[in-house]
Amino acid sequence: MWGLRHYGRETDVAYEWAAGLQRSPEGEKVTPPVVAEVARRLDAIDMDSLLRNLPADAASAAAVCGFGAFHGDLRKYLEDHVAALTDFYRGAARRGMAVVEWVD
Repeated sequence: MWGLRHYGRETDVAYEWAAGLQRSPEGEKVTPPVVAEVARRLDAIDMDSLLRNLPADAASAAAVCGFGAFHGDLRKYLEDHVAALTDFYRGAARRGMAVVEWVD
């Protein structure tokens, strides 16, 4: 998600969905209502629109996403990670769970 958020800032792509991924007021604990909002925002992402201007050149795409280098299909990588994160938050929201974020 870091690369996708970086891409949004660098290319002025509207990424209001990212606001839901900010830490909750309690710090690293994302409360159940915030989890539900994150799930809703992730569900609303239109990856085709979001990545429309992602450069086709692998090196340029990696650079605009903030990666020094990337081996593989960056578009697929971003799509797969958003799908996995969406599934995770959707499941947590359905169960009324909180989430603890860990960023290193």
